[in-house]
Amino acid sequence: MCTISALCRVPLYHTVQRHHPTMSTVVKKSSIVRDDAHNNRFYFSDGSVILQVEKQLFKVHKYFLEKHSPYFRKMLSDPKQTPSSSGTAGLCDAQPIHIPKVTVFEFETLLDSFYSNSLYDDAGVLSSRDHCLALLRAAHRFGMMADSDKMQERIVAALTSSNCKPPIGDFELLALAEKYEIKMDHLLPALESVVGRVSYLTAEETAAQPAITRHARYYLQDGSDVFQIENQLFKVHRFFLTRYSPVFREMLKAPQPKSTSTAGVEGASESATIPIRIPNVTVSEFETLLDSFYVSTFYDEPSALVITAARCFALLRMMHRFGVILDKMQKHAIDALNKCQPPVDDIELLAVAMKCNVRIAYLMPAVERLATRLASLTGAEMGRLPKDMVPKICKVREEVLKQRIWEAQGVHDAVSSPQKTSLCVIL
Repeated sequence: MCTISALCRVPLYHTVQRHHPTMSTVVKKSSIVRDDAHNNRFYFSDGSVILQVEKQLFKVHKYFLEKHSPYFRKMLSDPKQTPSSSGTAGLCDAQPIHIPKVTVFEFETLLDSFYSNSLYDDAGVLSSRDHCLALLRAAHRFGMMADSDKMQERIVAALTSSNCKPPIGDFELLALAEKYEIKMDHLLPALESVVGRVSYLTAEETAAQPAITRHARYYLQDGSDVFQIENQLFKVHRFFLTRYSPVFREMLKAPQPKSTSTAGVEGASESATIPIRIPNVTVSEFETLLDSFYVSTFYDEPSALVITAARCFALLRMMHRFGVILDKMQKHAIDALNKCQPPVDDIELLAVAMKCNVRIAYLMPAVERLATRLASLTGAEMGRLPKDMVPKICKVREEVLKQRIWEAQGVHDAVSSPQKTSLCVIL
């Protein structure tokens, strides 16, 4: 029963910063929530977590959130990251997990994309321009862009279709792609249209383009090559790029052409070098790669190279993208990930590392932790691992379980008990 005193209580807020560049999560303790605060579409009786967006409550299934979003995966996998004195954060209406900086409409559109099934539903997730832009904003906010290639393709297709009202222009689309990290592969028709046109840019098209600035640390006066990453220019030395990366060696065989006009580039002079634009790489990722080239282990502390889990993962992705095969650097990044506090999700570590062709020997600590933990692998976790990795992990866990059973039975005879299987042999 609700009392007058309960209604008059002042809500207590606990704010916790998340490991995400733009988001934080607030666990809100309130004594009462009106029934009409339930979202009329996404409050399921069998939902496993309650989230508050603006003034509405959503009770949804963790499975979909964790499957598609690194942000929610991180938040919901570690109970310590949703602090609550009663331990019920996200489990009841009185104590939902508050998700800031997203609107109800954006969150509904995101959930539509999770729950819709084209085999059964006549779902119109991308039925309008507003829905497309809402999904784009929400997906970017929750860290989904890097691993959602199909979603990006569908959003671009919907925005460029004849059904999009008002129609989106090529330059507006390219500006959106820059802001929300849409892969260049999906923008080829727009790029071809821009390159092939003979008319000048309109004032609106010019205004849609982000300002291009020089990077604060890596625009070096004596640098030999200029690169554009997102809306920032890097001027660095060819020596380091070609020394470690076969991709850059091939890319830089020909000299960079000169431009007679560099309008819109902060601090640019006439006849400046036309920058080499590298798509599908963020400024922070390229910074991390350059740090690995420029940081001297003779003069600098090793910790100056990789500090956070995000930088470690960025370094692994960039090494793989540009063909940098340095065992020592791989080991350095994996060792740093193994020492991170709070601990990095082992599933995420293995998924990224295997995708980036990290040597299996460096992954043994993560594999061993997965093999010896008491909780079974969930379907969502198996879905995030490379397909050929799942049976191997299961085999390791089976061997560990056998050993535990024999030890519990007090069998220590070398002939009777099963021999401990080397993880390296199985993997």
